[in-house]
Amino acid sequence: MSIYKELNDINTDINEYQEISLSDMEKKRIIKGFKKKITPRKQKKKWLGASVAIIAVVSLLGVGALSTSPIQAALEGIFEVSKYEESSKQESISFGYGFEETGVMEEEVYTSLEEMEQTFNMNIPFPDKIWEINPQSNADEFRVGVDGDENFISYNFNLATDEKTQHRFSIQAIKSSEAKVHFDAETKDGTAINKDITINDTKAKLFGVDELAYSMYIEKDGWKFIITMTEKNDELRTELTEAKEKQLIELAESIQ
Repeated sequence: MSIYKELNDINTDINEYQEISLSDMEKKRIIKGFKKKITPRKQKKKWLGASVAIIAVVSLLGVGALSTSPIQAALEGIFEVSKYEESSKQESISFGYGFEETGVMEEEVYTSLEEMEQTFNMNIPFPDKIWEINPQSNADEFRVGVDGDENFISYNFNLATDEKTQHRFSIQAIKSSEAKVHFDAETKDGTAINKDITINDTKAKLFGVDELAYSMYIEKDGWKFIITMTEKNDELRTELTEAKEKQLIELAESIQ
């Protein structure tokens, strides 16, 4: 059974950011070690199947093994945490997140939110506060998933940041009642960050792995959002601080 991969470079030394399409039977497999540049603007990529997964995986050093059963589950099973089983002398922890059963058939790449809205003649919610972290530039990429009739389904955004920036930010959003969200983590002790958050009277979740990545998940007006902060600078990796949590909350609050 085949797996189709689409990769974005997070950090050439340590982190890998992945988007993969896979069957339900294979959705928990983590694939590492491949890197590929993003497709040119508005170039389309065919997906071989309507029900696919859009999943990102962030890892730190080496290759590990997932245990056969989750140690922790939360929010009706959308977050599964497994204990790392050491298969080498190197540590390997990971944090994965994304949407499954999306109905995406093709992918297009745009350089601005305005271009997306004009193309699809619709208002597309987006956390505007992201531009306070780094002003919008021509290097920013919006990857749009469409169905077989080229109707808008989802977007995936990666904020272009300087090489010295401590954190990297990404946003995944989908307008689909059938799409399912899933998070998973592999850690040394089988535990991970799992917090209930309230944003403008709306329940949200904060998931993550210390020194690796943190995701805010929220549903709003028929949309589902994953806002992720990835630790980018190896010399400055720390646990989830109040400042980091506040920044993710403020990003979620700015969705409009």
